[in-house]
Amino acid sequence: MTKEICPNCGAKTGFGLVSSNERYDGKEVRFINDFTESNAEGYCGKCYPALFEEANKNYQPKLKKAEEYITKHITNIPILTIPNPPQWDYEPISIVTAQIVAGTGLVAEIASNWSDFFGNNSNTYRQKLIDAEENCKQQLRAQAMKLKCHAIIATDIDYSEAGAGKGMLMVCMAGTAIKIKNLKELGEPYSQLDVLLKEAENFEVLDSYNARVPNV
Repeated sequence: MTKEICPNCGAKTGFGLVSSNERYDGKEVRFINDFTESNAEGYCGKCYPALFEEANKNYQPKLKKAEEYITKHITNIPILTIPNPPQWDYEPISIVTAQIVAGTGLVAEIASNWSDFFGNNSNTYRQKLIDAEENCKQQLRAQAMKLKCHAIIATDIDYSEAGAGKGMLMVCMAGTAIKIKNLKELGEPYSQLDVLLKEAENFEVLDSYNARVPNV
């Protein structure tokens, strides 16, 4: 059995027929070093579990805090239909799109019974459409945040039947994500949009650990 020494605790590492002590490096090391005061080049099966628990205990609240901030403030990203908002100095970045298929039964109902549509069922249909529209808006805002954009302008919304005769309605939205250059001059609620984008960037970095580190 080939023996090596753990850079953190000095224990012998390696694999053998009788005993073994796994060496951790790479992504696991970065996770521990980023969220604890440890700064070793590697860890082993003896010292890694406790350090991982400490790192995870520090990591999870930061991830949750960033997620909660974004959830609370994402609706502050404006979605406008006009192409040139007055007094805005901005740079267009990219088109953003969203699609939602709503299983409302709306198309079939309109075709078979107009009186029901304008009667008791209309509120149900309206609410399903509102929910689909809101879902599309959140998709647009999420894409804008990834692009580090402050707003979406020239937004268009369309409705179409999805799946002929199956009562499915597709709601589609598209707009242009922009970076606003004069946020401070626009006042509330635009002045806090930079903070939201920084939190979104922070969340993206934190969330990336979930894909790299086992058991996070």
